Formats: sequence, structure tokens, C-alpha cells
Amino acid sequence: EVYDIQGSTSYTRTNIIMSSNSNPLHGISLNWIGDGKPGASFEASGENELAITGGKAGTPFNLRVDTSELNYYFGFSIQSITRVSISIGAVASSEFLGGWKTKGMFYNGNLTNGSAAKAVNWGPHIKAGESVGVRVIDGGKEVVFYKNGKSLGTGFSLGDTNDKIYCPCIHIDGDAKLTIEIPAELPPTDLYTEELTGIEGPWKLVEAITESGGSLPMPARSPTLDLSREGGALKLAIKVGNPINGGAKIVQDNGNSLTVEMMGHMMSGRMMSPPGLREIESLICGLGADTISLTEDGKLTVSKEPKKTVWERNPRNPEPLTDYK
Repeated sequence: EVYDIQGSTSYTRTNIIMSSNSNPLHGISLNWIGDGKPGASFEASGENELAITGGKAGTPFNLRVDTSELNYYFGFSIQSITRVSISIGAVASSEFLGGWKTKGMFYNGNLTNGSAAKAVNWGPHIKAGESVGVRVIDGGKEVVFYKNGKSLGTGFSLGDTNDKIYCPCIHIDGDAKLTIEIPAELPPTDLYTEELTGIEGPWKLVEAITESGGSLPMPARSPTLDLSREGGALKLAIKVGNPINGGAKIVQDNGNSLTVEMMGHMMSGRMMSPPGLREIESLICGLGADTISLTEDGKLTVSKEPKKTVWERNPRNPEPLTDYK
């Protein structure tokens, strides 16, 4: 069946004997509700397939599932996605509104409230072929996010929900084909830490070398880089004072050294950063890197000689937010 933005699927439940670790959303047909965005639609097919057409770019389309359950897990794997971004999260029905007006607890690599990033590069960013999930605990007092079945840690820890019940929600600017994943058992919440190799993953800046060969002073809080590979390209998500994002085409892959060609300019936020951060942001945005490589001691260099930035591994130590407004 095909449903428009106000449509929904039937909501039925099989007879399941629930254990304390059972996922109450397992074994039901989810009741998808759209936010009313003109030109947006969705199609639910089979037991777990969901195709979303997000309508005009620039305004997100939100989908939610009504539930009275206080403890559950909901997730999806991304078969394909076009345009900008997709987020998974939880929202109270009273705060489920059109487009950017929806306010909730979301994850897309950043922690967001549906309209603003609240913690940039909190975790790895989402791409096609991967799965993401959210576990809501005690009605939304704790919200834990997952990627590829592994816990990324608690993203939001509200303590008090003011009697709101937070429901599963998808927030998307673009089109996507998803496979909904609702396991029978609730997954563990313990933070999963993996040993990272290669160039992908989180890094922190330890040195920034200017065109004259001098080093810029490092701030007390190190700028961060999340580097991910998608086919023949790299995605760079950097946080200094402003978030800085860009992409690079891989021209030649020599194992631990890549020859790259930047795909356009690095895009930065427009807030005025404090002195010290401002010089680092300027260097990164104007670097025009042509080489990304690993050194023998495990550091990462992003360079276009003589300018260079040097990064070291930045193990995740995620901290939850206590508010999403």
C-alpha cells in the first residue's frame, strides 16, 4: 500500500509472552504518521520495508510511530539515500510538528534536537549500507544510540520527562529506502569501543603548520576530525569553533597514503570563533589538501606542502546531553 503524508499503516500486535528484556515493538506493524510536509510521502511494504520521498530539499520530513511503551528499541538499515541527511531519534507527540519545528532527541553523527546540532561529531556519521538504532529507557529519561548493532553510548539523559512519552521518529532531508529493524530482545547499553585502524574514524588536532613553516598554538580543547570513506571519496567532518565540512575525491590509493583532490571548498559555520581558533579554522578551510596519510607512529597528516595539519587518534568518550531544547 502507498500512504500520503497523513496516512498510516495498521497497528496490530501478535500474542507474545514478554520477558523483562523483551522489546515490546517486536511483532507489531508500525503506525507511521507523517508531519504534513507538502510533496512528501512514504510507502510501507512487506513486513519491514519503508520508502520515503522527502519532497522539496531544505526542509526535513518527519515520520513518527505512536506508542505508549516506555522501554523499547527501534532501528533501521539504509538501503539507499539521496541528498543530505537522515536522523533517528525519539519525539513526544506534542512536539512532533512540521519540518524544522519538530523538537526531539536525534542522532545523525551529531546529536540534534531536530533543528540545531547540540553536539557536533558526537559519533560516526551515517551512510548507506549501515544500520542505526535508538533505545528509549523509562519513557525517554535515557536515550541510547546504536550503529551497526553496537552501542554508541547514552546521547540524552533527561532525568525527568515531565510525563512526556517519547516515540520513534525518523527525520530526513532527502529520499531513502530503509529496512526497519526491531529485534525481539533489547540490546545492551554498554558503550562499545572498537580498535580503529586505517585513516577512518575520530581524530584530534595536535599540530597545525602554516605556509611559513611555523606552528599555530593549540587550544585547550583540541579541534576534532571525523573521517569516513564512501566509495572513491572521503568525507571530512571537523569541529574547531565552527563545524567545517568537506569532501575529497581519492585520485590514488597507496595504502596508508592517499592522493586526493578536494571537491569544492571546505564549508564552515558563520559564527565568529575566538582568537586562536580563528587562525586554525582559516588554515583548515584554505588548506586545499592533496595528500592524506598515516605516519609510522600512527598519526594522520592532511597536507598540501608546506601547509599541514597533524592529528592523533581521539578515542570516543561520549557525554550525554541533559536537555534538547
